[in-house]
Amino acid sequence: MTQLSRLLLVLALLGAGCATMSPQETALRELMWHAATGCATGTAITVTDIDSYGRVHYSTRGMSEVPEFTACYSQRSREELAKRPDLAEYLKKQQPK
Repeated sequence: MTQLSRLLLVLALLGAGCATMSPQETALRELMWHAATGCATGTAITVTDIDSYGRVHYSTRGMSEVPEFTACYSQRSREELAKRPDLAEYLKKQQPK
């Protein structure tokens, strides 16, 4: 499968999954996807999904890169969220009281 084919498949899957999500949920998922795939670039890790709780699902050929990937994802997702105060506010409202 070519890189373009993979990209189109991912976009189609994200689009299908986004059909039932609010605009804020869609934006959050895209933000997290961007952070995760950025951290996976150049590694043996392939990001396969971001679930509705923000957890990254991935496959890998070994575990040695996972701690670094996880730390990178955590940091990048926080940095990206800091650029979107509207989404940060949305998340705060979603927290149980």
